[in-house]
Amino acid sequence: MRILKCFFISIFITQILLISSGCSSTKEIDKRAFVACIGIDKVEQDMHRFKITLTLALPEKQIVDYLNLTAEANTLAEAIDVLKTQSSKDIDFSYAKVILFGKDLATEDLSVAMDWLMRIKEIQTIAFVVVGDPSAKFVLDKRAELQKKSGKNLLSMSSLILAFDGSGVETNYITQVYLFDFYRSMTELGVTPFLPIIKVQQDHFKINQLALLEKDKSLKIKTIFSPDETEIFNMIYNNKNHLRLNITTPQREFVIRVQNVKHNYSINSANKSHPKLQYNVKITGIIAESTTTQVPINLNSCEKLSSEVLEGQILKMLKKLQAENLDPIGFGLRYRSRNWNNSTKFKDWNNLYPSIDYEVNLKMKLESSGLVK
Repeated sequence: MRILKCFFISIFITQILLISSGCSSTKEIDKRAFVACIGIDKVEQDMHRFKITLTLALPEKQIVDYLNLTAEANTLAEAIDVLKTQSSKDIDFSYAKVILFGKDLATEDLSVAMDWLMRIKEIQTIAFVVVGDPSAKFVLDKRAELQKKSGKNLLSMSSLILAFDGSGVETNYITQVYLFDFYRSMTELGVTPFLPIIKVQQDHFKINQLALLEKDKSLKIKTIFSPDETEIFNMIYNNKNHLRLNITTPQREFVIRVQNVKHNYSINSANKSHPKLQYNVKITGIIAESTTTQVPINLNSCEKLSSEVLEGQILKMLKKLQAENLDPIGFGLRYRSRNWNNSTKFKDWNNLYPSIDYEVNLKMKLESSGLVK
């Protein structure tokens, strides 16, 4: 009995020691500075050096204050060590929500920065990744400056996060890109990585363009979508609902409020000399605005006009991607998954893609002409 009692006491003491040793490395919340945003740029005078900007959240009793710290070094790890000397609190990366790459860095090479981000275990891969124009530091500093000057909520840190996580504004111009998804498209064969571009204009954010990157020799921006192209891409790539499409024709001009989008595509490569890709899109919506005062509006006519306009816009975007040898939708990934010759299937796709003929079929269903009182 005495031996059994000593055995249980020793187990209890061991558990206490294990628990206390596990908690010893965890610092109290008032001794930590939480990173909300990470900005990575190239140094203008020396393109071989990095400039990193951290937006730190400093929790107080009732409010959260934000502070930007910037450091330059030959490596990102060294820059972080320099930043730690500027703060009396331990820098915690586990709550970082947004990662910004400066446009200069994104037009040169993002490979080194991405390698560092994926190696740091504290940085969550569900953080949003964007390009800051003209630089990441400019966007973060301007945001802080304008918020202090005007006190406007539109430039608060929570507003920046809400713009990307989808819980705030719903728009077809903003593309959500997570760190893990960007890394996947960066390393996977048959898909092109892309990033949204954020600017600060006057007293608000502007996010309505998309940067598409090449990854053959270096990971850098190859082309940038216009706002209209970004809208069309998001519609067919993300199946976004509750959106608005502007339809402009010589006959009339009207706006469709989209309620549902579905799309699918098939690749027919049986004829190697004339491969074909058929893209089918089905949209359901209602008319939200019209320049004509005719009541009731001819829905069949509007459906036909909108289908023709959108088919042309989608086809134009797909041909532009083909000419640039870019594939953000992942046609090559689909081809690889449907063909079993592992040694040559990606090479076969690279030979097929420039000669593919596109066929876009869009079916528009307008359920009503809207409520006219």
